[in-house]
Parts: sequence; structure tokens; C-alpha cells
Amino acid sequence: MPIDINKYYSLIVKMPCPSEGGPTLNLAFGKDTAKRWGVVFLQRIKTPNGLGTVIGEYKDRLWIWLDDNRGVSRWEVKDNLFSMKGFEPVKKPSMKSYPDEVEKYIENLFQCSINELVTFTQNPFLLIFGEESKQAIEAIEKNWGLWLEYTTTNLNTWSNYFTKYLQEHSQNPLEKMQQYGELTSRVTGIPKITIKEFNLSYVKEIKEVEEQIFELQQQKSSLLEQTTAKEDQEQIKGMFKNLEQVLHDKLEQLNKLEEQNRRQKMLTSQLNKVLTNQQFAEFNQHAKRIELTVNSLLAIKPQLQDKHFMKTYQAMLTLMAQYLYEQDLIEKQSEATDKTGKEEAEANLSPDLFTGLVFAMVAGDSTIKKAYYLRLINRLDNNNNAAKEMPVTFDLEIWAVSNPQQMINLCRFLFNNSKFKQFEEGLSYKEYPLFIFEIVKLKMSFILALNEVQKNNSKFSIPQEIKFHAQKTIDLLVDLILDGNEEIAIWAEKQIKGNKNPFIKNYRVYAALAEFYATPPHVNEEKGLFFYNEGKTSTKDPEENKQAKLVSILYEAIHGSTGEIRRAAVELLNQKREYHYLKLVGHKNPDAALLCLDYCLANNQLDEAKQYITLARKADRAKAAYFEALLVDKQKGDFMPFFLEAIEFGFAHAGYALRKMLSVLLEKKQIEEINERYLNLLNKPFVLNILTVPVIKDTIMAVYNSTGDTQQQEEFREKWMFNLLVVVKNTEIVQKTDLVVTIITECRELLSDEGLLVALSILSKQRYFDEPGDPFLLDAIAQIITEQDKKGPKHFFNLGIYDFLKNNTKLVVLLMNNSSSKERLAQCERFTSFIKKEQIRIEESDKVKNQPSLANLGLFGDNNNLPEEKGPSPSPMGTKKG
Repeated sequence: MPIDINKYYSLIVKMPCPSEGGPTLNLAFGKDTAKRWGVVFLQRIKTPNGLGTVIGEYKDRLWIWLDDNRGVSRWEVKDNLFSMKGFEPVKKPSMKSYPDEVEKYIENLFQCSINELVTFTQNPFLLIFGEESKQAIEAIEKNWGLWLEYTTTNLNTWSNYFTKYLQEHSQNPLEKMQQYGELTSRVTGIPKITIKEFNLSYVKEIKEVEEQIFELQQQKSSLLEQTTAKEDQEQIKGMFKNLEQVLHDKLEQLNKLEEQNRRQKMLTSQLNKVLTNQQFAEFNQHAKRIELTVNSLLAIKPQLQDKHFMKTYQAMLTLMAQYLYEQDLIEKQSEATDKTGKEEAEANLSPDLFTGLVFAMVAGDSTIKKAYYLRLINRLDNNNNAAKEMPVTFDLEIWAVSNPQQMINLCRFLFNNSKFKQFEEGLSYKEYPLFIFEIVKLKMSFILALNEVQKNNSKFSIPQEIKFHAQKTIDLLVDLILDGNEEIAIWAEKQIKGNKNPFIKNYRVYAALAEFYATPPHVNEEKGLFFYNEGKTSTKDPEENKQAKLVSILYEAIHGSTGEIRRAAVELLNQKREYHYLKLVGHKNPDAALLCLDYCLANNQLDEAKQYITLARKADRAKAAYFEALLVDKQKGDFMPFFLEAIEFGFAHAGYALRKMLSVLLEKKQIEEINERYLNLLNKPFVLNILTVPVIKDTIMAVYNSTGDTQQQEEFREKWMFNLLVVVKNTEIVQKTDLVVTIITECRELLSDEGLLVALSILSKQRYFDEPGDPFLLDAIAQIITEQDKKGPKHFFNLGIYDFLKNNTKLVVLLMNNSSSKERLAQCERFTSFIKKEQIRIEESDKVKNQPSLANLGLFGDNNNLPEEKGPSPSPMGTKKG
């Protein structure tokens, strides 16, 4: 079974493993394990106690399974294992095989072959290009998806191994190995020949002579020490000199014989390898490595946005293209007729030549690509004038102009070749733009060559062939341009302006270029308008092209002569749900920017959404602010400033959202969040205007009751609540009267003495007391007056309320005309005395005169910034006697 990668990752951090001591341990092996001890998972090693296998770590210790044990054992090693005496990695292949117990345990645990697991945990590149490549390649083929993921992630490492390997093997006479291997596989009767190895070692004799020389030198030194006379010493040296020279000559001769013997042994070994077909086996593995690399490079998905990845990927493609080019050793075909030459060329050209050409085209390497073209041209026609060209200077497009028939032959040969067609159909413009671009250039040169040849050739099929290939080529070119390939757009632009290619002057190409130059980061209004206008005047196909029509709407939305035309174009794109084009307009048109902002938020395209905010504000500041609040909130930022801006400038949905948020928070009793984030918003008039009175009341009461501390509640009344009432009094609040009445009747505990007087002054200013009042409010006011009266005449409220009533006699009349409030106030001697003293006529309840409010007295004017009344009401109701 192939490796289950999810299972592997879950087990590698918790592997139940038997220990030598008995209990099962949960071992782990991770990056830190490898880094700390310098080992890899399942690495075979030598230990002081014999061979073993690295399994993992447990309780800060490394655990190794020795070959003769029944489980893992702990080793007291704190850092790199191989820095300790007695530990070293296993190098001999014979020692790398796993004991049956270890293999059985690993395969049962991970439910896959241990060889497959080792391949992907112990640097597969090292195994592929080493002696164990056969098992590694087999493991890779069984786990192809995992291999592609691994190579994509580690492309640079793979490239280094592959480059080094090719450098070592590019000059090997591999075709000779292949020929011998094929011969022995076909002709089974070839006898096995073994060259006898003669053991002619001279090592023993060399050692004997070296010992003789040493003894002779010792004797000479001893005699020289015993002799003092100079003449005697000279005589001794002369005598030994001849003997030493004889021995040295003999030693030199023996060394030469030994070197010759060593070379003979090496040659014998090499010959025997050839005769036992070992070199063909090596060729076979080399072929498998090349095949694996080719298939992998074609299967890997190019990461076009990753420049570092693409640089490495294209370098590998170029290297492989160069290698395949060098290995193409087919000799040139002899001169023959055109037809026979083509047939022979097609029959003899290696499939690897087409693979190499495709690699060169995908990589975009011009030199090796030109070399392939030249080789194909020369193979198809020995007498062509391109034979003298060098790849560096060769230009296929220029050559095709002078050699139209040969260009036709080349293109037909390529496009009809099954191997090349397979690549052409399998590689998409999205992933392999350079390859498809090369196809476009080939086909365009092919069409131009056909067009040139048909001038002197009346063959009926040529116009049909031109039409077929022109349509296919334009399709590919448009796709490439619309995919944002700048190099291709510039090429198409040059072709149009060069005025030598009538086929490229197609309204679809113009539309594609117009869209390209309207798309960031390639925006160029001058070029975009040029191609848009050229497209409008060019001949169209019978069926109008959708993309060209959308480009027309796009340019109307950006450059329409009136605002109405631009808005209509934007709305049309929105109705059609053509969001790609709407986004292009969104960089130039405020209405489109607002729609794009909404679309990006709905589809969680947050980074892109930011691009449209500034322009969207010009269309609708409030709505754009609300969208920006949503964007910032999704990115876990402080959205409140933008949210408040949306409310302030009148975006109704923002008000609804705030009401909903507060209602939900109140329902969930998340009072702390209300206090921290929302309470102080009530000091803003535009916030009060979009909230209902019940929501305002419930929000304030929830925070007030949550304090629980008498002193904190008093501070809340005297500061926060009083400030709110001042804001309500001094600004235009739609529900001002309802809010104040609700606070007095239902939330009396929220009002300090000053707050009560301000609340009453608000109602007075709103002329609330001009008409028959709410009996509940009158009862509440009566109750407040009677309760406060008990605190004495010098209490702040009692000092202020009668001044207020003196200037708002309508309220007195209303209070006394309401039976329940009258009954309460009748028990308040100070109130009844006030009526008598001020001589207020209660019986004329329908003609109460409105007097100036408390604010006119200046009691709160300076301290609270309350506006003064303009003047008394002309109503005669509630006037004093006399």
C-alpha cells in the first residue's frame, strides 16, 4: 500500500513501540529530534553494542532498536549521536537491511513498505542518485502524489543533486552500454567469459628490499661513528654508496612492476563487469533516473508567482533540454528526395528530441531552443541555408520569411508528430505560458508561410488550412494576453505596429490588448484607448465575441462621455455578474468601486477590497464607510470609527446593525462589552437618532445595574447620565421628548437632582406642557416633588424646582388637573403654598400661559451649556393673578 501521509503525520509524533525493558512507549520523531541528535528516522547505525535502528525520542532521550533485541533501548546521549565514541552511520549496503522484527513493526504500524517510508524520510534525492536508486524509484512510483509534493517543496535541493549527477554522466558512452545490453538480451547463447586474474603481487619483495636498505644505512652510521679519521670516513661512504644504489634500483623496478600489476587488476575487474552486463544494469538505472526526472518536471505544477521557484524550475528544464540534445546522436540522413528524407527523418528522430524541444520551450531558453530548431531543419533538409547558422544568431521568424516552404515542412512535421501533439494538447496556457507562446509564434509563422506559398500555388486546401490555424492561434494568443503575460502583449503589439502580419489585426486581439492595458499593473490609458478604438473599426466575425463586447462596456464605464452612460455601463456589468470587468472599472469609476468593495467583502477577498475604498467613498461615503468597517472587523481591527462614520452620514443599514448588536448583547447579558465599547456612543446625537428609546433605556439601565456599588451608581448619575441629558437638550434628537419621558417615568434612579431639573427643562423647551400630558409622567413628577420635599427647603432640587415651576405654570396646572398627581401634591405643604403665593389659577386649565423655562434663569446656563429660552409663550394659560 502507498504511504498514507495523514496517518504518517499522526503516528510519527506518537509511535507505540515495544521497549527492551518490557512496557510499550510512545516515541516521537520530529525536526527537533533530527537536529539535536544528527540522525534521521529509521537510520541504520553502528553502536558500541552492535548494529541498530534509530526509532525516536521519549522523555528527552534517544531510543534505538538494536538488531538482536525485542524492542528499543534508551541511550544517554544529549547531543549529536556521532560525536560519541562507538557510534557511526552504516555505509555498507549489506548492513543497511533491517532486522525482521523492526521491519514487521514499522510496516504494521504505518501500513506501508519500510522501503517506501525510508525513501521519503531519508532524503529521497540521495537515494535516487545513489546505489539504492532502484528501490527508491519504485517507492516513488507507488507514491507519485507524495513525490510531487516533496519535489515542489524541495526543488532547489533536487536541482543541486540533479545538476551534479548530469555533470558526471553527460559524457558517458551510454549508447555502447545499451547496445551490449540489448545484444545479450536477444542472443542468449553467448558463452560467459571470465578473464583470469593473476596474482603477481611484489609487495613482499618491496618490503624486503626496503628492510635491506634500512639495515645497510644503520651499519654505515655505526662505522662512521667509530671512525674519526676523515680519510677513513670517506672510504666507508664510498664502499656503502654502491651497495645502496643497487638496492634503490631494485626497489624502483619492483614498484613499477607493482603499479603495472595494480592496473592489470583494475582492467580485469572492469572487463569482467562488462562481460557480466553490470554496465548495462548501470545504464538501465541511469535511464530510469532520467525518465523519473522528465516525468517529474512535466508533472510538477509551475509556481508562476514564485520567482525563486521558477528560476530553479526553468534552470532544470534547460539543463535537461541540453542533456537530451547532447544524447541525440543520430547521424544526419543521407541526401534523398524531399519525401523520402522526411519519412526517414520522422522514422529515425528520437522521441527524446521532441521532449527536449518542449523543455526548452517551457523554460524559455532561446539558445537551446534555437539549437533544436536548427537540428530539426537540418534533419528534414540537408541542403537548407540554415545549416551554416549558429544557434545564438539564428532567428526562426526571420528565417521563415525567406524560406516559407521549409517553414511549412517544419511546422507540419512538428504539429503532426504524435509526441509533440501530446505535449501541445496537455500543457495549458495557464501553467505553461512560455510554451504556448512559442506555439503561437510557430503557428503564426506557419500561417504567414502558407499565405506566401499560396500566391504561386492554387491548391484548394491551403486557404482552409490557413483559416483553421489562424483561428486556433488567435484563440491561444488572446488567452495568453488576457492571462496578463506582458512579454506576449508586447510581442502582439509589435506585430500589429509592424504592419507585416494581417492575421494578427483581429478585433479579438485588439479587445484583449485593450483589456490588458486596463488591468493593473499594466494600466496604460493611451494604449488601451488606442486598441479599443482600433477594435471598433476592425472587421468582426459573424458571431460577436463575448469578450470583445465586454471590453466595449468596460471602456464605456471608464471613458463614457456622460455620467449617465458610465453609470449604465457599470450597472450592466453588475447585472451580468461580470466581476472581472467590474473590478477593472472599479479602479477608475466610483460607482463600480463601491460594487467591487461589496463583492470582495462578500467573497472574503479582503486584501483586494482595500484597493477600492478610497474611490468608493466618492460614490457613497456612508456606504463605503460601512463596508470599510466590515473589512476592518474581519481583519480583527478597530472598526468602530468607520462604523460611526457610516451611521453619521446616514447609511440606514449601519443603524440597523447597531440596534441588532446592542439587542443581542443585552439578550446575552454581555454588559462588560456594552460598557467598554457601546455606552459612550450614546453621547453622540446621530447614534441616539438611529436607536429606539427601549434600546437606549435598556442599554443604560444594564450598565447602571451592573455596577452594584452605591458610590459608583451615584457617580454614574451625576456625571455620565447628566452629560447625556445635556447632549439631548442641546442637539436635535428626533425622539428627544419620548426619551426624556421614558427616563423620568421608568428610570427615575438614573437621575440626579441636577439631572431631574435638566430633564424637566428639556420637556419645557419642547413645549411638552402646552398640551394635556401623560398621566404617568405627571404622577412621576408629583412623586419626585413630594419625596424631595422631605429633604428640606435648602436641598438643591427644592431650590430649583419651584423656580422652574414659577416659569412653567402650565406644568402646575397639568399636575393639579390630574387626579392622582393632585392627590399626591395636596399632601405637600410647600407645593400648595407655592400655588397660593404665585396665585396660579388652576381652574383655567385650557388657558395656561407658558412662562420662560429654568434655563432662562441662568441656573444651568453657565455650568451645563444649556441654551436659554427666547421668550415667553403668548398662551394666556396659567398666568398669575394681578
